Formats: sequence, C-alpha cells, structure tokens
Amino acid sequence: MGQGFSISGTVKDKLTNEPVMFGTITIPSLKTGTATNEKGRFTLVVPSNRDNTALVISCIGYQTDTIILTGAKDNHEIFLHPDKKALNEVVVTGVSRATLARENPIPIISVSAKKMEQATESNIIDVLVKNVPGLNAVKTGPNISKPFIRGLGYNRVLALYDGIRQRASNGATSTVLRWTLIISTAPKWLKAHRA
Repeated sequence: MGQGFSISGTVKDKLTNEPVMFGTITIPSLKTGTATNEKGRFTLVVPSNRDNTALVISCIGYQTDTIILTGAKDNHEIFLHPDKKALNEVVVTGVSRATLARENPIPIISVSAKKMEQATESNIIDVLVKNVPGLNAVKTGPNISKPFIRGLGYNRVLALYDGIRQRASNGATSTVLRWTLIISTAPKWLKAHRA
C-alpha cells in the first residue's frame, strides 16, 4: 500500500445523533478496515492517493452507506440511517443442570461425588450398582465387574470415562449399543442413558 494517511471520524445515528458503537468501516478495494469504538470513533490508514477511494460504513440495525474520499479531508462525521428491517430482541436464558435433567426425555440418574467417595466398594461399577436403580453387575474377578443395565448385558453397554471409551480387560469393545454409561470426574457427576 506504500505510504498512507490516517483518517478518523465519528459514526452517528441519523435520527438520534447518538454514536454508532462497533460499526464496521472498510475499504473494499484494499481489503482493509476497522471498527468504531463505544463512542462511535474510528481511525484508518488510507493510501496517499486516496482520491476516489470508497469507504463503506455498516452496522447491524443500520443501512450501509458509502462515501468517496476526496481531497485532504482527514476527519469525517458520518450519519447512518436506522434500518427498518432491524432484528427483533433476543432473550438469552440459562438453565441449570438439574432443570436439564428433569426436562430431558432420556432418563438420567446422577450419583453425587460424596456418595462415590463414601462407598466401600472396590470399583466404580460396584459403587454405581448400590446407587443406581436398574443397574446390576456380574463379578468376573477381583475388582472386575461388568454392568447390566435393566437386563442388557455388558456387551450392550458402552462405558465412557471422562469421554473416553473404556475397553474390557480382553481389549474388546461393545458393538451393539443400546445403553451408554457415562462417568465424569471433572464435574463429578454420572449419567446413564439410552444411545
């Protein structure tokens, strides 16, 4: 672009004379631009041969405007007309995990970290058997239990621990997925649901 000049200005609402915050000021031919600050002010470097350079001003809720830079004017006051097709108001709400669990069509059972820590069982499956209705286990050796969820055997249960698929001691993974057992340590919650 070579040497350039710095231009600045203010973008305002044509009807209220209020500053237009976070509007976009671009020079499409140079693929460069900037944004207005909270006071509607901007600064942009333009080429030294700025005559006939188009400056495009836009902002959500306003009609886009284009001005042609001419002469040595370095400070601009630009007025944007509000757009009649402005967006409707958006309301954002938060929902707690307890509300999500109640509204979820997939059954979710939570076991608190406190219950897990107080358990005397030697592995997580045995702890869950004591605290989750419909969950049973078959012991296949010391500290090895395979889950059965509402009668579906361990070969139909996918176990994820912190999002990582768990394999059986022989390296096999389940191929027919009917239920998923998800165990998480980060937020210390557990849920079991149909896949």
